[in-house]
Amino acid sequence: RHRDEPFLVYYSAILSHIPVTTTPMSPDEEASPREKFAAMIRYADHLVGRMTQALDELGIRDNTLVFIATDNGTDNGTDQGYEQSLGGRLHGRISEEGIYSLAERGINVPLIVHCPGWIRQGRESDALLNAADILPTLADLAHASLPQGLKINGRSFAPILRGEGDASWKRPWTFTQYHTTRVIRDHRFKLYSTGEFFDLAEDPLELRPLEPNQHSSSPAAVASRKRLQKVLDSLPRDAPAPFTFRSISARRIRARADAARRAKWIQKDHAPPKDLALFFRPPRAYAGDFGEYRSPLVDHYGRRIDTVQAWMRRRQEIRDYWHQVLGPWPPLIEKPKWETVAVTRRSSVTQRQLRLHIGLGEEPVDAFLLVPDGDGPFPAVLVVYYDAQSGIGRGTPMRDFGWQLAKRGFVTLSIGKPNTGVNLADPKNIPGRNLPYFGPANRPLTVQPLSALAYAAANARVFLASRPEVYPDRIGIVGHSFGGKWALFASCLDDGFACAVWSDPGIVFDERDRRKENPGGSVNYWDPWYLGAMPGSLHPQGEKYRFRKLPSEGVERTGAYRRLVEEGHDLVELHALMAPRPFLVSGGTADMPERWKALNHAIAVNRLLGYRYRVGMTNRSTHAPTPRSNEQIYRFFEWWLMEKED
Repeated sequence: RHRDEPFLVYYSAILSHIPVTTTPMSPDEEASPREKFAAMIRYADHLVGRMTQALDELGIRDNTLVFIATDNGTDNGTDQGYEQSLGGRLHGRISEEGIYSLAERGINVPLIVHCPGWIRQGRESDALLNAADILPTLADLAHASLPQGLKINGRSFAPILRGEGDASWKRPWTFTQYHTTRVIRDHRFKLYSTGEFFDLAEDPLELRPLEPNQHSSSPAAVASRKRLQKVLDSLPRDAPAPFTFRSISARRIRARADAARRAKWIQKDHAPPKDLALFFRPPRAYAGDFGEYRSPLVDHYGRRIDTVQAWMRRRQEIRDYWHQVLGPWPPLIEKPKWETVAVTRRSSVTQRQLRLHIGLGEEPVDAFLLVPDGDGPFPAVLVVYYDAQSGIGRGTPMRDFGWQLAKRGFVTLSIGKPNTGVNLADPKNIPGRNLPYFGPANRPLTVQPLSALAYAAANARVFLASRPEVYPDRIGIVGHSFGGKWALFASCLDDGFACAVWSDPGIVFDERDRRKENPGGSVNYWDPWYLGAMPGSLHPQGEKYRFRKLPSEGVERTGAYRRLVEEGHDLVELHALMAPRPFLVSGGTADMPERWKALNHAIAVNRLLGYRYRVGMTNRSTHAPTPRSNEQIYRFFEWWLMEKED
């Protein structure tokens, strides 16, 4: 009806953006992300073809300008867990990530203009254009006037489209900014506000910034840098942003900007909030009582450790010994692979069900990632337990640490044993929950099961640290009972955790018969699914728990547990590895107030390092967590990871 009237149509082609998906023309769900992304681009091209076909059918194609542009380079999909980059080819190889980058792969983007009636011959142009040039160009071609008094930084490149050639274009430089970093370039040289200067003719990938002594011999480089610096200096200062940016890169920028301040904060000897202060000093009955545990401040040769430098050597000695006895870890996985199973909304939280490849040999683990609404980044807590879904409130009651912390503004990741599945429909029948874990199935045991779980937790921490929603230096860990043992070993053996809570795991080796005092929990580190497995042994899938009697009842110690006990070692050495990172023992019937004798050794190490408030313990009369004990846990994380003090 309006084909003879002027019109403007703007179409945002989200198909060229992540996440990848299938299209009507390429419905293969099994295709790789890169194959799906290529199919998305082809389908976007198909849709453009339908639009131009409609212009033909209306008889207005010769008098309609079609602009096809993009706003940034390709996202390579790392934040989506894609194993292969989505990037296009640049100089003969798959490009690195372009989005959020001021490198040429991020800002040197294509512009296609088509109008058969006006542009009669196809050609390429290397003219230096800017997105600000599009509006004045459209006004020029349409013979329209721009509003009076409106200052336009762009220039019309209509002469180029009319075939007058690049020589008709006089733009000497173009400008781009991301966050607080600015960049300005001419046809050959490029200058960042941070000082980096590149010769794009010789170094198009911007791998080798030119130092002043390098370009002093090039009159062209000297003249260009002086000219570009003058332009940068003439630009106005940034105005305050009217809102908080929530993009992936904005969150990462805020996290990096906060790192130095955070590092200074944790170096101070912060007293805990008033509601926690009582739990960070031993009761009078146990003050100064170190029990019969061997002090970690005495080295292998019996020498007393009394300096920070000597402690750092002793600390490494402890780590090396425990890893050697438990079975050495492979290197942590730098970029854990993962897949999204489902995404749901729960109140003000986004819940993602994932499969994380974080175990030994990249063994997969079921997980739930909870991200609260808000600007971010957020502190994070890893929740470890028999199954992943209890941590999000879909399993055993009072173990919903992940869900409760997410409602308080934390990103949380809840994981279960690698051999445990998910059953949200029937939490009482979670696959594999009641089966012991001995490491990857049908492989000879090389790492004690509890240490293998700690390795998986360390890789889960690496995954969390890679997330744009997370402060990478504010990641804690919590677990109860079995999960408490898991959290203890993970936080002590991986320095990346900022703090830890161990809920009634049994924080020391204890072979006493305490069945009456502790009917709901066990300090059974001697069992093969903890530390008592024999190296090289095979454990078939489906093997059930067979609890052994106490060593004091005549059962022989086995595996790493035997060596540790017979050589006089105990978990107080691991506690010491936490220093100066704070930890809280949420004690129940497995960890009663008498455990302060063991904790006093960690307190002594922290005092040597100059800290008084890094070791705490609460106590309750049950093994199971209570609302009060859980609230103390949440308050601890708020104190240390959110810096909520009195």
